Amino acid sequence: MRLSIAFVAALALAACGGESASTPNELLLEGNSLAAKGDHAAALENFQEAIAALGDDTASPMFAKLQVAKVTSHAHEDADTAVLDFLNAAEAHPDQIGKNELASAVTKLSEGGAFTAAFQIVKVAEARFEGDADIVALMARVDEDIKNNASADDLKALEGLGYVSK
Repeated sequence: MRLSIAFVAALALAACGGESASTPNELLLEGNSLAAKGDHAAALENFQEAIAALGDDTASPMFAKLQVAKVTSHAHEDADTAVLDFLNAAEAHPDQIGKNELASAVTKLSEGGAFTAAFQIVKVAEARFEGDADIVALMARVDEDIKNNASADDLKALEGLGYVSK
């Protein structure tokens, strides 16, 4: 009995564990593509897998990029958990998740309509970088986004977080 070459190749690939694991960068790119298509649940899985693949390498610039990507997709699934996870990571790794990463997350969240998540993070950024002109300007942009785009339900939730329109 002759085995086809394709069958033997398939068996060899299966024996080797299938496809090789994607790199964190590949997972980030794939996750960003999924998020752009609105598939935030699948994007979140990619970002979480990429963070796991980094392991203890939190000093990698990829760590901060993944944390920002993760919070923006996670906010579409569970905003409260997304914010908590992101702020915990920012507190644990302040050198990797600094002003620029906080601002990037806030901007993406606000532009995506996740106003409560954006507001919570910008408030932490205001406290962490008190008086910083960039953070003050960021809060003004978030306030403007809220004024122009937030629903009545968003405003009610924001007021419960201490939001007062300026």
